[in-house]
Amino acid sequence: MKTHDGRAALDLVRGIAALLIVVYHYGRWFAIPLALNSSLAVDLFFCLSGYVMMTAYSCRLTSDMSRVEFFSARLIRLMPLAILGTLMSASYAASLLYMKGGSASLQDIATSALVGALNLPNFFSNLNRGDDQVFPLNGPQYSLFFEMVVNIAWAYWSWTRKCIPAILLSILCFCFVINLGVLGGDTSTNFLAGFPRVGASFFYGVVLFHVERRLDRSMSLRPVFLVSGLISFLLFCFPFALPFKIEIAWVAVGSPVLILSGSRTNLSGRLGQLALYLGKISYPVYILHYPVFCWVNGAFQSVAGRQDFVLEALLLMIAILLTSHLAAKVQDRSWRFSKSKALPC
Repeated sequence: MKTHDGRAALDLVRGIAALLIVVYHYGRWFAIPLALNSSLAVDLFFCLSGYVMMTAYSCRLTSDMSRVEFFSARLIRLMPLAILGTLMSASYAASLLYMKGGSASLQDIATSALVGALNLPNFFSNLNRGDDQVFPLNGPQYSLFFEMVVNIAWAYWSWTRKCIPAILLSILCFCFVINLGVLGGDTSTNFLAGFPRVGASFFYGVVLFHVERRLDRSMSLRPVFLVSGLISFLLFCFPFALPFKIEIAWVAVGSPVLILSGSRTNLSGRLGQLALYLGKISYPVYILHYPVFCWVNGAFQSVAGRQDFVLEALLLMIAILLTSHLAAKVQDRSWRFSKSKALPC
């Protein structure tokens, strides 16, 4: 993606959203209300994924790219860092078991690590600490599971890549989400809600691709992008949890407007380069910030014997950015192996 082709703005959105998720989880870890509604970034990622999948793969899947090649490309793109995050958390859990003991056993840790490395939900782990996460070693990985599920469906059934079927699928999934009354998928109690959640936003992204292709190629939506971006940022950082009606309204209106306007907003110069970089590290930040926190927090408390919100926040952000930067470099090298399988239409 280049700064002049309208995609840098989407990278900027993705990067900021990933960082806000870090802030949200940091606040939860320290029981401080920070970016309380940043979990909505998951729905933004799903919608953006639908748009990007159409941009990068739709033409290839109808011409010279097999489904096996597509699935291989997605696995190479997504799974190495997911496995790395799982192993990092597993090693931390093992070190805690060795030093402090606990209810979990090495078998529990090994089983959760294996299931997580396969990107499968675990409903029976003994590693949960009251939150019932289906990926106990790396909670945010639940969205990756649903991402892979919807990618498989989208690639397997070609009709889901057409505009009208995508509209109907998105509406149907939205109806299920509204009926369930929750944007879930991360815990065993709301796991099934993750399927209509990802379908609603992902296929909305497919629709946005078709809409964007029908707009005048010279049309810029920069003012809309700036306003919708500011509104989204304020909603994510609102000091109180939003009611479900506002959440679903943002998913149905705010997220798509932000993506569509971002696709028609060019960023250049240093801002454009920063946007591309944030987009580059957004996935490593998202999938690795939980295991990085475990190690940083554990090491800090072992040395200092206490928690320190400000100092740990600084150390954590440095550690996350450094780890994500290095991981992105490794990811780029693995992606070069399969980049010929994903060329924009």
